[in-house]
Amino acid sequence: MSDFENAMKCFMVITFRIDSTKDILRQPLVLIDSTINVPEISNLHILKECFSYLNESSNVCKVYGTSKYKNLIKKNLSGNKKNYGFYLPVVIKRKKYAFFVKVWKNISEQKTYIIFSLEDNYGLPGYEELLKEDFCDPLTNLFNRNIYEYKINKITGNNFIGLIDIDNFKKINDIYTHHVGDRIIRNVGSILKKINNCHITFFRIGGDEFVFYTEDLTYEKTISYLNKVIEQVNNIKLNGSRVFCSIGMVKYDGLENQDVKDYRIYADLAMYKSKEEGGNRITFFEPEYIKTIIKDEKVIKLIKGLKK
Repeated sequence: MSDFENAMKCFMVITFRIDSTKDILRQPLVLIDSTINVPEISNLHILKECFSYLNESSNVCKVYGTSKYKNLIKKNLSGNKKNYGFYLPVVIKRKKYAFFVKVWKNISEQKTYIIFSLEDNYGLPGYEELLKEDFCDPLTNLFNRNIYEYKINKITGNNFIGLIDIDNFKKINDIYTHHVGDRIIRNVGSILKKINNCHITFFRIGGDEFVFYTEDLTYEKTISYLNKVIEQVNNIKLNGSRVFCSIGMVKYDGLENQDVKDYRIYADLAMYKSKEEGGNRITFFEPEYIKTIIKDEKVIKLIKGLKK
């Protein structure tokens, strides 16, 4: 046993060896030592198996996307890096674990060492919590503007982008105070969080404004989700009155010559059209909307603000 292998016995880790430095995802794992009682990890046969336990509801999977996060790790493991580490949140028999996995290739010996250590060992703020602080809105627990800006520039294919705005929200704040306004925003956030899934994602970007985008979702199914949003928002109680919201959406193809910021403006114009027609409705952007409302000074100001 090497000095390195003996040293690992002093730590709370699960340590493996691979007798190769190539194609390490599929090479047999040799267990050196395990001082952590997680048999499913200790009994891994090949490194690739660990991804079957990946916690898809973890913040890191929500931020990067489960498939993209897996592929990112696999790409780095398959490359020529001598040292590489990654964060691995897993669920095993309904219990959650957070591992940091360190991979070290000893080229001279043609061996690779893989060390699984529990995140708790470091005594630092959890990675999930740090992600939450950076990417989650504290009032609603939805993703915030930071992650919206990150993800919206990466979407491809046929998608819809849209905005949701609470109708007459300024009056709600003025009449019932900001405390009630915050409660309304929390309630709307709770509704959107329950509807959130792998095909439609909602974000709060500030004030009473929420945005969303879809992936692999038809127009009809998108409208169905948004009708559900309006229906459930209307059920929020406000001193015997109902809460309303206006929604605007636009189709985004993700082509190279399309600027996603322009489509955000189109969605905003469609939402403005919803409000202009009485609110509490969904408007799908049509090019002629620009001709009909572009002379409005409020709209011109809105467009200039969004382009910044």
